[in-house]
Amino acid sequence: MNVYTHQFTLNKINSDGTALPGATFQVSAGSTTLKFTKDANGAYAVNHDDDSNATSDLVTDDNGKIVVKGVKASAKGVTYTIKETKVPTTGGYLQSVAPTYTVTLKDKFKNNDINPARASATANQAGDDWLIGLQYGYTQDGYKLVTASTDTTDAPTGDIAYVKNVKSITQLPKTGAAGIAMFTVIGVVVVAVAALFAVRARKAAQRV
Repeated sequence: MNVYTHQFTLNKINSDGTALPGATFQVSAGSTTLKFTKDANGAYAVNHDDDSNATSDLVTDDNGKIVVKGVKASAKGVTYTIKETKVPTTGGYLQSVAPTYTVTLKDKFKNNDINPARASATANQAGDDWLIGLQYGYTQDGYKLVTASTDTTDAPTGDIAYVKNVKSITQLPKTGAAGIAMFTVIGVVVVAVAALFAVRARKAAQRV
């Protein structure tokens, strides 16, 4: 019986595309925060045994990378939420705009002649169906700091998202909530300046 699990990769970068180590993320499925253990290659594998060595905190390596293994897919899609819980400790990056995004994994199976098990007349259960497609779909919050491919791949080899950190709101995209955040700050400044002029005008009128 074939049991498939998959992977996805996160690359943490700054606004110039330079890799950022030391950022911390958590991955959840629904309301459950997943726990992981590191394998020999430094990838984080889902741990279902609540091992004492398991952790919910995934930290980007020296290359700014996190590889997540052992995640599942389904025909309707299994969605995982990836949330940055701590920005890199050096570099002056804004904690308040740490991004959150989701990745949904959809798989497709078929039981046909490309299935070696069927060719040997042993593929007679649903679990013997042959994986012929895997698709990654991404959504993100209003900061627009995540870019990713939505290509379909013929093998469960994972897909890559690039997740940015910024040092100021001026480095945020000028659309969506990110743009609104910047214009909100500008609006507050304009209101403050207008109030200052109003106070000065009132004082001047009182002197006359």
